[in-house]
Amino acid sequence: MTITLERVLTMSAQAYCAMNSIKLNDYYAVGVHCSNGEGIEDFTKLIPDDTEAVVNFIFSIPVAARYNDEEFSSRVNEIGVPFYRNVPQDDVYYCASGVALVPKKR
Repeated sequence: MTITLERVLTMSAQAYCAMNSIKLNDYYAVGVHCSNGEGIEDFTKLIPDDTEAVVNFIFSIPVAARYNDEEFSSRVNEIGVPFYRNVPQDDVYYCASGVALVPKKR
């Protein structure tokens, strides 16, 4: 089962539980991390079955350290993430991480 993107959240586990009037200790917390994949699709494949939500989600596209603003022009896209132009595609990779909240069996 693949979790839908609507359940991948940037909020904390504590905020998620408070918003839904549930207890954090009713869940197992499982770290999920994907890098050098094809993006969010690869990340969602790593989420454990029965996950209710993924919290503390972070997705970034770091550029190899050898590139700086003097060599390559950059700008910030509409959501505040630096966007680098003229960087070879092989030097860009994806990094996604979050915490899957899996309900404990009762």
